Amino acid sequence: MTTTDAPTLLYLIKQVELAVRTELDELLRAVEATLSACVQALRTGAAPRPSPELRPLQDALHAALRERPAGGDDELDSAGALGDATDRLVDATNSLVAQLRGGLGAAAEVDRGSVPGRDRVR
Repeated sequence: MTTTDAPTLLYLIKQVELAVRTELDELLRAVEATLSACVQALRTGAAPRPSPELRPLQDALHAALRERPAGGDDELDSAGALGDATDRLVDATNSLVAQLRGGLGAAAEVDRGSVPGRDRVR
């Protein structure tokens, strides 16, 4: 990346964001819904309710980033940074959901008394 002053860099990031606003908004709404489901799961002790699939939305954002006209090296770096950040966001959110489903789902099974091997004769 070439050296760019902070106001110019913020402008470039905003340009990239505006070019993919629809895809970015859809992804962020889905992440918000998923994280809300995680909060509810932690409050209730139940596995998270089904939530939107995040990866296809992130893939659509990546496609939109690739399709937009390039404005120069700094703008390409900004697009790459947005793509990388959303990829990590989706990975982290999906990992959180999997952990909660595994942990809280197992806890629910214990509460219902359906622990494997529990009914064995001792």
